[in-house]
Amino acid sequence: MRGDTRNRWRNHAVLVAISLLATGLIAQFGSAGTPLDGLSLATAYLCLIFMGVALSLGPLRVIRTDRLALNIYLRRDIGIWAALTGLVHLFVATELSMNQSYMTAYVNLSSSGLSAGLRGDLFSWGSIAGFVVGIFVLLLLFLSNDKALRVMGPTWWKRLQRIAYPAFFLTLLHGFAFQALEARNVLLVGIVIGVFLGVLALQIYGLRIVTKGAGR
Repeated sequence: MRGDTRNRWRNHAVLVAISLLATGLIAQFGSAGTPLDGLSLATAYLCLIFMGVALSLGPLRVIRTDRLALNIYLRRDIGIWAALTGLVHLFVATELSMNQSYMTAYVNLSSSGLSAGLRGDLFSWGSIAGFVVGIFVLLLLFLSNDKALRVMGPTWWKRLQRIAYPAFFLTLLHGFAFQALEARNVLLVGIVIGVFLGVLALQIYGLRIVTKGAGR
C-alpha cells in the first residue's frame, strides 16, 4: 500500500472518530431537544469547522513554504467530511424545520425579539442558502478524487474547486440566519464568528505572501 493511501485512510479514520465524538457530545450536552435536534446541531457546526480547516490548509502551506499547492490530500479529506456532515445536516434540518411546529416556534411566534417580517426573511433566505450549499458540496464531493483531476485537468479542476469559497460564505449566512431565528447562545455564535475570522485572516495573509512572491 502506497504511503499516501495509508495516510488518507488514517485521515479518514481520525475524521470519523472526531465526527462521532463531537456528534455524541453536542447531541448529549448541546441540545435540549430530541436526538434529531442534537444531530442537526452537531453536523451543522462540524460542517462549518471542517470547511474552515480545509480552507485554511492552503494559506498555511503558503505561509510555511511560500508556494501554492494544487492538491493537498489532507485538505481534500477534510473537505469530504465537511460535505458529508453538511449533507446529513441538510437532510435532518429539512425534516425538522419544514413543518408547522417549527414555523410556529421560531418564525410565527418567536420570542427572539425579531420582527415577523425579518423572521420570515431569515427563514426563507437561510433555507435557500442551505440548499445551494448542498448542491455545491455534492459537486465538491464529485471532484474529490484523482480521476476527476485527471479527466478535467488541473486548470478546470482547480477552478471548480473554488466553489468551496462561496459554499463557505453561504454556510456562514445560513448559520447566522438560523442562529438569529433560534436565539442560539453566545458560545455557538462565537464559534461561527471565530471560524469566519480565522479563515479570513489566513486567506488574506496567504494572498499577501503569494502577491509579494509574484512581484519579485
